[in-house]
Amino acid sequence: MLESLFNFLSSLWRWFIPFSVVDQWEMGVILRLGKFRKVADPGFHWLIPFSVDRMMVAPAVVQTHRLSKQSITTKDGKQIVVSAVIKFTVTDIRAFLLDVFQSGDAIEDVSMGGLRKIIASKTWDECQHDDLEEELKKAVRAEVKKFGIEVQKVTLPDLACIRSIRLLQDKLTDEHDRAQPSYS
Repeated sequence: MLESLFNFLSSLWRWFIPFSVVDQWEMGVILRLGKFRKVADPGFHWLIPFSVDRMMVAPAVVQTHRLSKQSITTKDGKQIVVSAVIKFTVTDIRAFLLDVFQSGDAIEDVSMGGLRKIIASKTWDECQHDDLEEELKKAVRAEVKKFGIEVQKVTLPDLACIRSIRLLQDKLTDEHDRAQPSYS
């Protein structure tokens, strides 16, 4: 009961606060009645209370995003597993916060698609060259620029040739089916 009262008073208090502070490592945008008003640099900003003005902020320092591992077939038919880390900064806070929903998901989707396209067009030997990360960086950078993001580096911490578990399962299933007696 007391906790509910405290939560209510806390949320009510936020309606009356006529200012906001953007920390040094952040950038933000101020919305007035839901429409973009201005970019908010680090520091103190006056706001019209009662949710007339609203502040949205995001980190403006170097960030990293680890992509999920994915298995890809190279041009020469090798099954490989690859994971990547994208190092980036936000260069256009307005685009980052207002022009794309769930920026982290957008970075991952675009990056994984670019990664798959480039690696699938190469042989296993070509994937082992140092210039692969640079090629991936250029491809991802071009795609996410419209989200207000500048990619600084793409690193491939995990790039390994593997046997596909799916292919192994298919092979075992075929062998099992052939070993079963037929009653026709």
